[in-house]
Amino acid sequence: MPVENEMSLVTFGVFRFDLQRLELQNAGIRVRLAPQPAEVLRLLLQNAGQVVSREQIREKLWPAGTHVEFELGLNTAVNRLRRVLNDSAENPRYVETVPRIGYRFVAPVGRPPEPLAPVQPRAAIPPAPVPRPVNRLWRALVPIAVAGVVIAIWRFWATPPVPVAARSTVSIALPAGGRLRDLAIAPAGDHIVYVADGGERRKIYRRFFNESFSRRVEGSDDAYRVFVAPTGEQLGIVDAIGIKVLAPDGARREVTRLDGSTVVSAFWGQDSFIYFAGSAGGNAGVWRVSAAGGQPERVISTEATARGVAYVFPQQLLEDRLLFTTRRSPLQNTLSAYSLKDKRASDIQFPAEGGLVGGGLLVFAQGEKLLGAPFDEGSLRATGPAVTLAASVGSWGWTGPQAALTRGGVLAYVHGPSLEQRRIAWLDAAGAVVELPLPAAEYEQVRLSPADARLAGIVTRETFDQWAVDIVNLETKAATRLLTTKVGKPRLAWSPDGRSVVAGSERDNGDLMNLYRIDLDGNRELVRLTEESNFGQFPLFWSAARNELLFAEGVHPDTQADLKAYSFSGRGVHSVLTTREWEIDGQLSPDGEWLAYASGPIGEFAVYVAPYPNPSRAAPKRIAAGRAPVWLAKGDELLYTADGKLFQVSVHNGSAAGKPRMLLSAGTSSFDLWTRQFDVAPDGRILTILRPEAKPVQAVVEVVRNAGEEYRRLRR
Repeated sequence: MPVENEMSLVTFGVFRFDLQRLELQNAGIRVRLAPQPAEVLRLLLQNAGQVVSREQIREKLWPAGTHVEFELGLNTAVNRLRRVLNDSAENPRYVETVPRIGYRFVAPVGRPPEPLAPVQPRAAIPPAPVPRPVNRLWRALVPIAVAGVVIAIWRFWATPPVPVAARSTVSIALPAGGRLRDLAIAPAGDHIVYVADGGERRKIYRRFFNESFSRRVEGSDDAYRVFVAPTGEQLGIVDAIGIKVLAPDGARREVTRLDGSTVVSAFWGQDSFIYFAGSAGGNAGVWRVSAAGGQPERVISTEATARGVAYVFPQQLLEDRLLFTTRRSPLQNTLSAYSLKDKRASDIQFPAEGGLVGGGLLVFAQGEKLLGAPFDEGSLRATGPAVTLAASVGSWGWTGPQAALTRGGVLAYVHGPSLEQRRIAWLDAAGAVVELPLPAAEYEQVRLSPADARLAGIVTRETFDQWAVDIVNLETKAATRLLTTKVGKPRLAWSPDGRSVVAGSERDNGDLMNLYRIDLDGNRELVRLTEESNFGQFPLFWSAARNELLFAEGVHPDTQADLKAYSFSGRGVHSVLTTREWEIDGQLSPDGEWLAYASGPIGEFAVYVAPYPNPSRAAPKRIAAGRAPVWLAKGDELLYTADGKLFQVSVHNGSAAGKPRMLLSAGTSSFDLWTRQFDVAPDGRILTILRPEAKPVQAVVEVVRNAGEEYRRLRR
């Protein structure tokens, strides 16, 4: 190498960079670096230790007269540079972000050692040449050596490269009690972006497939949904306020404010619109809003019918057609495509729970399975049979499987979690725990018989998609099976005399969740009480004073969960409370004069008390932040939970009388919106479900490099 070029070489860490040729080496191996990231690296190295402003970089890379989206171009260049250097904005080893100003190269920069000057030999008179005989053996070996080299070169080029693994596993470490909340995949198919929580606030992370660690994304605290821009650099996030765009340097830009409405799914289309399912202006459906910001416009309405609601969830944009899923009931789903041009929908003939198209393949879920089928986008039809790609995949609930797919066919999905091994135990007033000798299982609800505290109704999740309702004698451990169902969250409530229960089930009306009475003294025949509805019906409390069953019905498209009551005397249903908040956990006082319930946005519930039977005739009295209220026997005290702790408070004429006092510090948190984790015996003991001690967990994400090829391999 010429001496003048040696002066253009700089070193940092394991890297060597040629400032003139813009060539980068990692431990002596040439690394491909695109022109713009290379120019940024040269500018930073030439000013190592000093701040290089964004304006300086703009003048160097995009001189006056160049028409380009500068912010996006610079962010893209810096992120690509960091990726090549295996660097991160959160913990920079080389390139540090100086917020709102520019960047600084922070690593020590050196020069490669100069080569030693060759020692000049002392002048001498050369000896006279001596004639040497030609080596005939050497002449004979030359053709053989040349032939060997030719064969070696031919073998090098003729031998196919080692194929990249069709599948790989990415393990994501989560803190104790943590969960993977959302997952997206970059359009390039080289990394995933996910939301995780546990131990601290929700945060977003990037995980490149060629790395063994995740990078926290700056500015992502408290986001619960994430999706990636078509360019792959910016992120879209959803928080409690609305939708925002997150720049690579952590800067947030508000797209639209949604006033606390829940966004259940979202993606960023190639047409520069963000599509989302939720409510805007009090109306549920699929909406879209310009990524540059503005007011959302509704694309598809959530349809309310006499049978319930047809919920719609956007999945993907196929040119000018929106792929979306319609959920008409827990087990009845339709995948459709909506023409943004013609304003018409066309069904895709697959019973699919969510669906994405990439690499000529339609990937969708049925139960816990993830399937793939070759797909023609023009006719919106599968051109071959479906094949199971994964036998157990996690689910986001009604929005579909925990999976993401690029248009190029790179698939990432989350392995389905195993059932949580919970225990049932008594808690006494001192907080002592006495576990019952029942086998560990994923118990979801326990309810004690009002007439016999030895009997408990227990709801258990037995498999990924099957639940069971049993009556268990807590002394003899004898169990009587009442029903099994594939519709999630069956719940039960005892009659005041303990001779029957009411349970939520789907039985003779397909997969629509209604209320059924089951008499325990007879043949345990299910007698249907309510009519068809796919809002979901969850029994809460059977009042002896009113001879009414209080139940929660949800989710309604605009009013979330509502409280209703079934009258055993009048054999009909009437509304109790309907607002735009979630009303859950209702229970009537022993005299039937007061209603205690929880209401509010998810995660911000408070306990209220209102007069009954017309709670709306007076403003409800807020008792405390929390949920799961239970009246004690005299009707002048309430138990409720907050932050996993159990509190007791006196109530007089519908208002709190004094400050709440904590009874128990643990063991009473709820698993979901539709039930409390504990029940109270007449002697004051609490029967509760204990979760295992929270431990750090691993979320396992499977990556399929080419979903189309994987389909063909599995089909063979």
